[in-house]
Amino acid sequence: MSDTQAALPFDKRDAFNRYARDYMAWRCTSAGRDAFAALKAMAGRAVAAGRRRIGVRLLIERARWEVEIERRGQWKLNNNFAPLIARDLIADMPELADRIELRTLRA
Repeated sequence: MSDTQAALPFDKRDAFNRYARDYMAWRCTSAGRDAFAALKAMAGRAVAAGRRRIGVRLLIERARWEVEIERRGQWKLNNNFAPLIARDLIADMPELADRIELRTLRA
């Protein structure tokens, strides 16, 4: 083990597992359900508009804007959830599989 590895306070897998747990807990909240529904609706509108590629981070930023301006900040989105949101969107809307690029999740 290198000196750099020894200095790390935790394994990278622990951080990913923590984000995955936090994401699943968030999805079970009313804010998580509302946010995911908004993201799903935006993705559906992008498909209907003929978009060939859809960026999940763009959807997240758009959702943040709409919530901040229109709903006065009723919920928040964690940037670390973007890869998990992408996978959930594809699971719920298979037509997004060729429109959202997935990368390998690295632990």
